[in-house]
Amino acid sequence: MMQTTSLVRQLLAPIALLVSIQAAAQPNSVDIDLVPAADPEQMEVRLRFNGDDFGEVFSGLVFTIRWEEASPALLPLGTPFCVGAAFPINASAHVVSSGYRYRTWNMEGMAQLQADPDLDGGCGFSFPEGEWVTILTLAPIGNDGCTEFQIVNDTFTEANNRNFYVSLNGHQANTEGTPFAALIETESALVGACALDCAGVIGGEAFLDECDQCVGGTTGEEACVQDCNGTWGGTAYLDNCADCVGGDTGAEPCTQDCSGEWGGPAVVGSACDDDDPCTINDLWNAECFCMGSPAFTAGEISGPDTVLVGEVPVFTIGFTGSAEASWELPEGWNAANVNEGSVETTVGGDPFQEVEICVTLSSGDCDEQVCVTVWVDGGLGVVDGPSTDQFVVWPNPSNGQFFLDAASGGDHRNLAVFDMVGRQVALPVQASPGKPAVIDLSAHAAGTYLLRSLDPTDQQAIKLIVIR
Repeated sequence: MMQTTSLVRQLLAPIALLVSIQAAAQPNSVDIDLVPAADPEQMEVRLRFNGDDFGEVFSGLVFTIRWEEASPALLPLGTPFCVGAAFPINASAHVVSSGYRYRTWNMEGMAQLQADPDLDGGCGFSFPEGEWVTILTLAPIGNDGCTEFQIVNDTFTEANNRNFYVSLNGHQANTEGTPFAALIETESALVGACALDCAGVIGGEAFLDECDQCVGGTTGEEACVQDCNGTWGGTAYLDNCADCVGGDTGAEPCTQDCSGEWGGPAVVGSACDDDDPCTINDLWNAECFCMGSPAFTAGEISGPDTVLVGEVPVFTIGFTGSAEASWELPEGWNAANVNEGSVETTVGGDPFQEVEICVTLSSGDCDEQVCVTVWVDGGLGVVDGPSTDQFVVWPNPSNGQFFLDAASGGDHRNLAVFDMVGRQVALPVQASPGKPAVIDLSAHAAGTYLLRSLDPTDQQAIKLIVIR
């Protein structure tokens, strides 16, 4: 974590530079931090210039170090990395506020850093871009314990104009108007007799466990334990079948079978019963559904859709798998064998009607019925024209009213009108030569009807077409 400052530093008055700077390089920002030195009784203040090297006039620097008031430690001026006009470091008096002790350092450079130390008061040095450089080494005085020191911007430094501040070549901001003083690293320097636990806490209780991990104390971590396979920090565990699996065991945990039993035998691909009598070879599938293959699959009945009384048509049921067939024929129809995939039957019963032919396929306790509707026509057929050899109808088609007359030489006939499913829709019609009759179908739906004789010896018929 890093702490930023955007406050304009007013501690240093504007400096009239005594040197001529031609096209001075200007870094984007300057960072600061405080770290322990190689000597455990010392610490170092470091700077990092970002965006460009810098060896011109370091015209201003302010930073403040804070530590707890309870510590007896005091801070000296310290040892700067350079002495002379280019880096004349100074420090304020110690100040106590809100339980902390503060000391502030400031510097007003009057010469170029890169200038000759002996001739021009410089440091003979330029800050390299992006690298931390130690500018001040401090050895606390009277530090008989362990003290934590930090460079801070806080309420005290804000109120007393002691925030981190940088001025380069007389400017406190870069060409974009952003202050050079940028980031304060929140790392602190622990100096003195500082016994740290493995978490870095002074006097802390954290420790390295059997897995060489820092646990306890302020870490919030628990010490590792042995798993069921005896491995410290291992990941083996007891599964739902009470077996030690995972980790370094090489064993996989048991799973629930398709019936919900842990480690049970009802696994995918094993036999089951789907309680459907119409399936065979039932197996558990990948979704744990018990599913079988159909014992048979029924197709459609093939055969003529129109038959005549007295004909001997053949009807066949298509199906796959294994099943027995049993045919159910209309009343008056006859067949020698109704228990095969095909049936040869003699058409009987009344003509001019729809009848249903059915076959039941059976396999064990599984039955499936398939039916087809067949039209039974008259034995002598239906005439599409306006007349038969016995009577004449006109107009045909009509809007529902037809005229009827017996053909030349014909006898009186009893006639009736039927719809295409064999239902009588009009009373019998009396017709004789020379006397036309009227057939009125105005109250009936548009469509095709049959006019036929009720004489069983003459089954000729004429189609009557009603249009609207």
